[in-house]
Amino acid sequence: MIELGDILAHKYRIERLLGKGGMGYVFLALHEQLGRRVAVKFMTPQLCRNRDAVQRFLREARSASRITGEHVARVIDVSTDDDGTPYMVMEYLSGRDLAVELENRRLLPITEAVDYVLQACEALAEAHGHGIVHRDLKPSNLFLTQRADGSPLIKVLDFGISKAIADSEHADADVTEPLTESQHMLGSPHYMSPEQVRTPRMIDARSDIWALGVILYELISGQRPFRGETAMAILASVVSDPAPRLASVIRESPRDLGDAIQRCLSKDADGRFASVAELAQALSPFASPESRPLVGRIEGIVRTVALAGASSAPATRPSAQSSDPSPRDMLPATLESARDSPYGLESRTQNAGDAALKRSPTRLKASRVLWAVGLLTFGGAMYFVGARRSANEWPTSNAGGAAPSRNVLSAQAHATLPQGATATAAPVELSPGPAPRTAKSLESAAAPAAAPERASAKSGAALKAAARTESGGHSSN
Repeated sequence: MIELGDILAHKYRIERLLGKGGMGYVFLALHEQLGRRVAVKFMTPQLCRNRDAVQRFLREARSASRITGEHVARVIDVSTDDDGTPYMVMEYLSGRDLAVELENRRLLPITEAVDYVLQACEALAEAHGHGIVHRDLKPSNLFLTQRADGSPLIKVLDFGISKAIADSEHADADVTEPLTESQHMLGSPHYMSPEQVRTPRMIDARSDIWALGVILYELISGQRPFRGETAMAILASVVSDPAPRLASVIRESPRDLGDAIQRCLSKDADGRFASVAELAQALSPFASPESRPLVGRIEGIVRTVALAGASSAPATRPSAQSSDPSPRDMLPATLESARDSPYGLESRTQNAGDAALKRSPTRLKASRVLWAVGLLTFGGAMYFVGARRSANEWPTSNAGGAAPSRNVLSAQAHATLPQGATATAAPVELSPGPAPRTAKSLESAAAPAAAPERASAKSGAALKAAARTESGGHSSN
């Protein structure tokens, strides 16, 4: 056990005890090289004997150190001392938590309470994006301090620690074990969600949204929505009693605000806000003008963390127990596989999205349609080729066994003309030959038709010449 005056890691001198609880102790220490005060948190000796709990504590503390927003107590260092006791070094905060604030003021104005919860939502947005669920949100873990300009600043304390310890403590325990009054109870009874009471290992970020609803209800009304004389009675109320409406305590409270709190306190996790971004959007009409930009920042954090997680996730084949992802969600990865493969979308790929797309009913229907279109196209092409072959072979002989000549066809064409009409164009070629038609062949084909015209022209010229000769002869006589 650490003692006052001890030097930790050759640089942190332990000065005094700041607080303690069922999970650990918090000391004020001085960084001797920098001359800056820090807060150091240790696990309790009882939990230190659980090796798995120690490993989970360190792993979750490192995860919490990745949360860099201003509304989280900054983690400076994580390690173990010479005895193997894990500890976490955090920034030292000057101020008071909201539990003390409620003791002094009893309740807070709606705008101030909403502003504080919105600041907590910004911290939770980043934490949830990293897969960290707080599990122990309560007014005493929301620390009220000040920025350099004097504006109020909420810091969320103890990120991820209760989750890590609870997982190890109840890994093989009965699900009713949290319904006891012990230092190992998972969370604080007044702020625990129903699913946290029943199955503490199966909770998600919506359990933190429940706790935020309880905190907001308490900050505005000065009362907790679920009460009891013992921890067992409190947890029974959380699980079975309907959540009281804010208007039953504060009659002038806005109805929409009461509805938002009521949704946070839905017994069914699916009935709550899906994320802190949705909760922040619902609370924004009741925030101060200075805090409303927080809503846009929270939504931006949720989008950024989600995109970063999607880009860093490895592509793996889905297991037999897992459900297939949506083909629409996996479309970018599928297109990437198709572009890199010489066989397109039908190639074998290691991408889970492509595998899911191939198994989806929509893809099967599309494949059948493509097959049908292909068969129709192939059948139409074969029919067209067969028709061309039949046209090229028509007819090769007449009834007498000899192919009709162009002169015969031309004579037949002239026979159909009215009396006195003269053919001025070549007759229609009825027998398409295999060789292409050229200008020379067209000219030769038109020669028989032009012969009568030339004969008529010569006869006319001869008659005119004879007439002139005769008239000349008469005149000379």
